[in-house]
Amino acid sequence: MQAYTNRSGMTGEDTSGKKRKCGTWLRAGLMLLMIALLPACAGASTPPVQPLFSFHISPESGNSDTTFTFSAVWEAVTPYNIPPDQINVDFYVEPAGSIHGGGIVLLPVDGSCGRTTCIYAATVGSRQLSSGTLMVIATDPVSGITDRQPLTITVSGNDNTGFVLPPDHTGLFYIASGILGLALICILVMLVRPKTS
Repeated sequence: MQAYTNRSGMTGEDTSGKKRKCGTWLRAGLMLLMIALLPACAGASTPPVQPLFSFHISPESGNSDTTFTFSAVWEAVTPYNIPPDQINVDFYVEPAGSIHGGGIVLLPVDGSCGRTTCIYAATVGSRQLSSGTLMVIATDPVSGITDRQPLTITVSGNDNTGFVLPPDHTGLFYIASGILGLALICILVMLVRPKTS
């Protein structure tokens, strides 16, 4: 520590070194605080861990007299994973990929659901489905995770076409077309009709 003499002739001690040391310790403390907060920020921005989810169809193909079993197995990875009340299943046309009517719901099998594992299942007869190749997609509505399996039906009775087949809007199309056609004819008649004085 150095002594100095000010303008009034009084002597004192030079405290600039002490101030520099305080500033250095303050900067070091702030840097340590920022480093300690980095893991907390990174943890808050990390997306949640998805559960394990698998979907199965048995058998994978059939004819008009086949009964298909749709099943899904849900497994928790972290304590934050919550098993859903049901699994949603949708049907899509192959290879176009457009949705093919409605879907079904898989419910938990009795006694199979715990905190970490749950099994869902449902059976559907091929007569309720349309023939052809379908892509069947199962979705966990809580986490959003999906799994898919192809399904091929060679011949179908189509006893319940509303189950999977899209609704037929042909009649509504013809009615709308007729109304639009009449409106256009009326407009054309008004445009070409000679004006009367």
